[in-house]
Amino acid sequence: MNIVYDYNIFCLHEYGGISRYFNELATCLANNKKDKVKVLSPLYINSYLKKNHNITIYGMNIYNFPYTRRLYCGINNMISYFYSKIDSKTDIFHETYYNSINTCPMNAKHILTIHDMIPELFSAGNFDIKKSNKYHAVQKADHIICVSENTKKDLVKLFCVPATKISVVHHGNDFNFNALLDSPVRIFDEPFILYVGKRDGYKNFKNFAYSFSLSSFLKNNFKIICFGGGDFTPEEISFINMYDLTDNVKYMSGADKLLAQLYIDASALIYPSKYEGFGMPILEAMSYGCPVICSNTGSLPEVAGDAAEFFNPMDTLEMKGVIENVLMSENKREELTLLGKVNILRFSWEKCARETRAVYSSVLNQVNI
Repeated sequence: MNIVYDYNIFCLHEYGGISRYFNELATCLANNKKDKVKVLSPLYINSYLKKNHNITIYGMNIYNFPYTRRLYCGINNMISYFYSKIDSKTDIFHETYYNSINTCPMNAKHILTIHDMIPELFSAGNFDIKKSNKYHAVQKADHIICVSENTKKDLVKLFCVPATKISVVHHGNDFNFNALLDSPVRIFDEPFILYVGKRDGYKNFKNFAYSFSLSSFLKNNFKIICFGGGDFTPEEISFINMYDLTDNVKYMSGADKLLAQLYIDASALIYPSKYEGFGMPILEAMSYGCPVICSNTGSLPEVAGDAAEFFNPMDTLEMKGVIENVLMSENKREELTLLGKVNILRFSWEKCARETRAVYSSVLNQVNI
């Protein structure tokens, strides 16, 4: 099987979950000697791809200058479009992000992965170029892979896509204690709850901060460490001060090694999103034995299974009570840690690649999935 991944995500993102997904997927599939796997990305800025010596890359890594991505994508579009007209060997063309221009070779099957429907559910306004590109990408694909059953359900509902055109393949998980930590040293001395990633909009950080502020037990005994997602905005600083949490909330950022240590040290991971297409930090936390407390919406129950404590993200009193119950009980945290270790066995990049290849094969053989 000749498999080609296009340039889209590798031109747009230097880091990030989607580019990591495709990098891991291509790497695992390249280990199968029956397949030929390549990434067609004439110009790319992605760091995962730059460090990957296990797959064939048609392209060159370039410096990520400000305001140049549109130019890079335009050049990639032009080269890929002409390449598609002369390529007769590709069996599977997997589009890595949403493009209005069709660069799929004529005889190849066109595959697309949908990670979530967040813009369609939470973005204001009727027209958005990214949503438009996504809709057209869905229409031109021969088959679609969704990373969760919940995302599939939303795609069917919002874009009226036939369920028979969609397969569900979960993300993998490769966070590993021994791989990242040589000599673990506790970074933060006080007990803390860990929050990972962006905090705006549907991420629901403000509701969580308010919920935390309602509990004298939490305020007196725990800090909140926000990892990544950018520095606090003026609005966030304002409500943190208003909720009297200035001394409780800290911001940190850094590489995977630092995040791994924070997972190990944290009393729990909090994931209060109103919606997620998957929720990778849940699996990362479980990999390091960190108890998970999260919303009961979107794909989060699907991914967390029975290894998390859930709450309604819109009910701040319920959220407060669930967090308190977990943090007041050492037995509950130990139980969640053990359940998490079992839950992550359901997810691996090898399994993701194996199931994805089965989708490719079925589409090539025109078998209904």
